[in-house]
Amino acid sequence: MQCCALIETRHNLGCTVVLDIVFLLRFDAFQICVFWTIKTITNMTMREEKMSRVADLIHINAAEDYSSLEPLLRSWTEAVMSYCKMHDFVDNCWWYNERASLSVLAGAAWRAKGWLALEEFSTGKRGERVEGVDSGSIRNGRCDLYITNQDESFAFEAKQAWQPIGNKTTGDLDVNRALAKAWQDVGELHNYEADTRIAATFIVPSIPISQASEDGEIQPRKVREAVNSWLESMAGFERLAGKQTAYAYVFPANCEHYFNEDIGRVFPGTVLVLEKRLRGAYRKG
Repeated sequence: MQCCALIETRHNLGCTVVLDIVFLLRFDAFQICVFWTIKTITNMTMREEKMSRVADLIHINAAEDYSSLEPLLRSWTEAVMSYCKMHDFVDNCWWYNERASLSVLAGAAWRAKGWLALEEFSTGKRGERVEGVDSGSIRNGRCDLYITNQDESFAFEAKQAWQPIGNKTTGDLDVNRALAKAWQDVGELHNYEADTRIAATFIVPSIPISQASEDGEIQPRKVREAVNSWLESMAGFERLAGKQTAYAYVFPANCEHYFNEDIGRVFPGTVLVLEKRLRGAYRKG
């Protein structure tokens, strides 16, 4: 009984104490191996059961006028997942800043066959920054991102929204602000900058740890419930009701480490929304 109690106590401290247990026990080596194997399998089974309740949530919507952007969005979801896997789901590429998120989209273009990208290049922009007035003059500026293939080119202006979601928020205030700002900024690009101007909005939702955890651990099932509820409420991530967008999102099942204790929130995944800003018709007078 004394030996068994020692096993349980030390096992709770972690698997690194196996060698200490071997020297202190009076069981033969076979009994120790069998016991430890059973414990290891039990822990693995519990983790697999925990993860089996959810799967990676990856979705792309690029219908009708946005079909040419589908390969780019698909490559973006793959790039996001590649980053997560490379870092064993301890780090992700969306909880830094807009610049980091934009670099992933640029990388996705280079990953896609026949696509390429250029970031943060100098260009002229329309209008003075005077509230309510567009003088039409040209000022120095930068375009966030240029992406092209042999058939079509795109000029992007991007914004990133840090959107709280969960029980005590509508889940759309910061999203709407970012969508509107990206739309405004891309309008300052000349319409000859590329075949199509795109307002890009990266959305990073976050959930209070208290709503995503149970018994002190982040629960993927609870995280997924909050994410699904929020996604359903966003109605296609439209800046204006009925105005179509393209979007994609990535929410890995393995999200237990995507939390920030200092602010008490979980950052389970990311959404990318694209909206075209078409060339305006020329009118005399």
